Amino acid sequence: MKARWAVLGGGALVAAWWVGRHRVSELRSIRCEPRGDAIVVFGCSVLDDGPSGELRARLDHAVALWRSGAAPVVVPSGGVDRGLDEVVVMRQYLVAAGVPPAAIRDGRPGHNTRASVRAMAGLALGRYVGVSSAYHARRIESECRRQGVTVVMSAPATTPETSRPRAHLVRFVTDMLGTAWYAVPETVTQRVDVSVIRHGVPQFLTGRPRPPRGIGHD
Repeated sequence: MKARWAVLGGGALVAAWWVGRHRVSELRSIRCEPRGDAIVVFGCSVLDDGPSGELRARLDHAVALWRSGAAPVVVPSGGVDRGLDEVVVMRQYLVAAGVPPAAIRDGRPGHNTRASVRAMAGLALGRYVGVSSAYHARRIESECRRQGVTVVMSAPATTPETSRPRAHLVRFVTDMLGTAWYAVPETVTQRVDVSVIRHGVPQFLTGRPRPPRGIGHD
């Protein structure tokens, strides 16, 4: 009996530590005043008429950072889903917001976090300011560390998802699970397609309808 309680207590401590690490990264990314060599924007859903609300929040935050002199280059990173190219949509939005085309470098391929970080490593632009939703910060930091990429995370204080408690909780929990999944050797994870779970489950739990096209990624 004592051994069982010891195991349960140890598991609870590990779980509390894991949640705490993610929460610290989330809060730190919101409060950060970063400086670097390039700002990389991690993509998410794009729709027929442009970036989703969550992606617009990330792009607007990146534009504000660029205008403040946080970094001279902006890197939109994303993939292609059902004919919609996230990088193209993001680039168009950035240019319309006043970022010169010469200051934009495409981050490809970026169909998931690991691929985006690999693209960052390939561009070799130095110290990156990573922009995403706050719940995503810890997973990006962990993957950058594994791939030897230097990053400081910066997130908008609020986004359409983080401003809704239920959606925020779902995304926070699923990203914690995603961080654990990314810790598994890639030789294993690349054999398992989790895209339906990664996108479909959060959409179902948050009560959000599936976008008409371009489910994107986190």
